[in-house]
Amino acid sequence: MNGVMTIRLACAADCEAIQTCASAAYHKYIERIGREPAPMLADFAAQISKKQVHVLTNNNVIVAFAVCYPLDDSYFLENIAVDPECQGSGYGAELLEHVHALGAQYGVVKLYTNEKMHENLLWYKRRGYTETARIYEDGFNRVYMEKTRS
Repeated sequence: MNGVMTIRLACAADCEAIQTCASAAYHKYIERIGREPAPMLADFAAQISKKQVHVLTNNNVIVAFAVCYPLDDSYFLENIAVDPECQGSGYGAELLEHVHALGAQYGVVKLYTNEKMHENLLWYKRRGYTETARIYEDGFNRVYMEKTRS
């Protein structure tokens, strides 16, 4: 992680960069899933207006983002993505820690990922998440996971 890294709430001017990051990060899954993954179809403008999107910048360039918000009695991580050119740099882990800090008062962070995104399943498991359900939802086979604050 070289340069000046910051994590901040996204603003409307960030929408295009967030969409570009999502498209780049999830493009590799299109063939595996058989269609565009849900994050490629997200309405980022609406999520930004609801203050649900946080961006990680390196030298003021958006290299990753997370979509997260309170949901019922937990904190929900809907999406986390890192530009493929920056993957492996620790940005995803930094963002995940940020999400955990935001959701600290809820005691549990929940998320889902596509069952065919094997790398993501392993990534979350290595960070203490446990699988809670597998559900066919909105045309996708999703694996729900959660991590309880210790």
